[in-house]
Amino acid sequence: MTTLFAQPEKVLLSAEQIRPQELKPSSLSFTVSLNADRRRIFHVLTISEYMETWLHVPERQKESSIHVVSDPTGFHVQYMDEKGSPTALLGAYQTFRTSKTNILWRKSGVSQSDPSLVKIRLNGDFERTTLSLTHSGLSSAEDIHWHWKLWKHSLEKLSSLFELQ
Repeated sequence: MTTLFAQPEKVLLSAEQIRPQELKPSSLSFTVSLNADRRRIFHVLTISEYMETWLHVPERQKESSIHVVSDPTGFHVQYMDEKGSPTALLGAYQTFRTSKTNILWRKSGVSQSDPSLVKIRLNGDFERTTLSLTHSGLSSAEDIHWHWKLWKHSLEKLSSLFELQ
């Protein structure tokens, strides 16, 4: 088996690398209602094996799969972009709780992005949860459009995992 990517670094981003005042005002917001309790959704959002099932990376090579490495400090998503270049999404957890998760986020590769902030809130009890996601600090129209596709399709895939049969 050939490895296309280097091992991810243990520390992906640190709080010292980004300050809230450095975030640009451009942001995206999404809300979705899911047929599952908060704890189950939290695990699906943060455990690498589950992340690979719902995360949709736009403009990646069709033959290329995504590979996710995660731990309680963050995650590293590896894939090949449409031009065949290795690319990664890096996330470092600033807040890591079942109902409230903040992630310092950066796209790394040929088309790198500035660090940004993803806020995920899970509200609800028992079998129904509302997921609210806000991604702020996106620096260009291209960056906003790429992340809009990423979150729209990823949340649709996530929602389909919890559809009632």
